[in-house]
Amino acid sequence: MLYIMRDSPRIRRLNSDLKSLQQLATDSSIFDFTPYGTPPDFYTFRFHGPGCHKPDPRGDVLLREEHEVHIRLRANYPRTMPDFAHQMIKAHLRTSDRLRTVLADLRNAPPLPKHLDGRRQRMIDELLKAKEGDFDGRYLSQQVDAHNEALILLRRYSHSGDVRVAKLFADETALAVRMHLSIAQQLLSDHDRRS
Repeated sequence: MLYIMRDSPRIRRLNSDLKSLQQLATDSSIFDFTPYGTPPDFYTFRFHGPGCHKPDPRGDVLLREEHEVHIRLRANYPRTMPDFAHQMIKAHLRTSDRLRTVLADLRNAPPLPKHLDGRRQRMIDELLKAKEGDFDGRYLSQQVDAHNEALILLRRYSHSGDVRVAKLFADETALAVRMHLSIAQQLLSDHDRRS
């Protein structure tokens, strides 16, 4: 009898992720990556645009133009958290590209911020100081708060903004933010139930 070996769900998912990331890198002007492994289970993501970093553990979180993120997909991958994180990366890349286009079309566009405000600096500091067992809960709580705030701002501008193309951007982006907020709320609820 002949047995055909099929790839495990994890291997199929890792191969699928690689294809998705290759397409994302092709479509994006601000993202590229290096995969490691066959199939890849470790990645270096490079973002070409403003991002946070903390060169000194005792210092402030700073913005810089390019940054790297290293992600290792452990043996228990796929799990819900990496799915959410992967969606966030894709959505934020698309939104950033679209926002840059919108701002480039405006005559009196406000400059993009060069530094985090105090509140967001404290949020990043909280995450950086979190113990391993506390990180997921803090991260998810911050995601819920940030997506709620973004949704309020986007809805407000889509209803009362004065620049048509920016109003369209706000309206379109609000749909994705609402979906991500729902996912973040569910993940936080699941996390709290397990803790």
